[in-house]
Amino acid sequence: MIPINIFTTVLMAGFLHGIILIIALQRVKKANKRANKFLSLMIGLISLALICRLSYEPQILQISMKLGMLPDFILFLFGPLLLLYIKNLLAKSGELTKINWWHFTPAVIHFLYMLGILLMDRERHLEMILSGQFYLPIHIVLILSLTHNVIYWFACLKVLNAYQKESKNDVSYEPQLKYLYTLLSLTGLCLVVWLISESLTIGGFGRPDFKTYGYVWISLTFIIYALGFFAMNQPELFKVSLSTEKYQNSRLSESKIKDEANRLNDIMLAEQLYKNPKLSRQDLEQETNMNAADLSRVINQGFGKNFFDFVNSYRIEEFTRLVHSGEYQNYTLLAIANEAGFNSKTTFNTAFKKLTGKTPKSFLEETTTEAVAN
Repeated sequence: MIPINIFTTVLMAGFLHGIILIIALQRVKKANKRANKFLSLMIGLISLALICRLSYEPQILQISMKLGMLPDFILFLFGPLLLLYIKNLLAKSGELTKINWWHFTPAVIHFLYMLGILLMDRERHLEMILSGQFYLPIHIVLILSLTHNVIYWFACLKVLNAYQKESKNDVSYEPQLKYLYTLLSLTGLCLVVWLISESLTIGGFGRPDFKTYGYVWISLTFIIYALGFFAMNQPELFKVSLSTEKYQNSRLSESKIKDEANRLNDIMLAEQLYKNPKLSRQDLEQETNMNAADLSRVINQGFGKNFFDFVNSYRIEEFTRLVHSGEYQNYTLLAIANEAGFNSKTTFNTAFKKLTGKTPKSFLEETTTEAVAN
């Protein structure tokens, strides 16, 4: 019987939470089904690895030392699955991310290696463990898999940063990337703990310190809980479609661009669309009856801005008007910014500095000084 302690309790709780999360994900409506398939597979593998980690307990190892290899199946699978999940979650509308199966080549090689050990004669296997002949191969696998996952971690970060930069052509607010950045942070923490654990026993390639490695598995449970929190509270994150080709199918003449720019400006002011903190390009397409290519061209060429700056320029003008009106003199800067359509302090400060060359605070100080002087 496996002893019940804090460590085993955390692992079993993580396993059960993962299974519940997988079931719940299948019931999410209007979600990115393709991305959620990769997420479910990743959660399933982590959950299975957590429960298999209990095979390290002496009571289990007495039955067969080979059972201690069970959790290792995830070593070369986690990185590629995480990358595929992020790519599919952030994929452009109607675009499917191609699965490059070569990403899983290390996992296949590792599986064949494990299979060879599992088929090994029991006595021979026990003899190699007792003599220490297995220590070097174990460390080589751990070092290679750690390096493999670090490479994929940076690949995920690159994709995420590229999306954040590119999405400014489609949304008027900074995308809620907290979810994926938190996921990458927790994964990075897991990799750091893994590196520390390996460093403690790498000298002379001695026997792996499985007690220290336990912290790696505990950090994996944090990933499960973070995924559960974000996936169930924000199931439709990152559904913003990125334009696949600039100005494709746009046949607007130069004079027509000017006319459409004037019409767009009138609509923005009359309807005060900028006050919608989550105004997207798709929303504006519906309000103006323009297709994506024409709208992008009007904003880019007619106003000389991307969508992000275009909408936020109206919000800054509204912010300035509210400050000068005196009606909001008892409000904080952030409260006034929210009234103007901004949904976060970061977005407000970034847009204000970029479009005016001043910080909101310095602008307010100048406004106050001018008012006193007059």
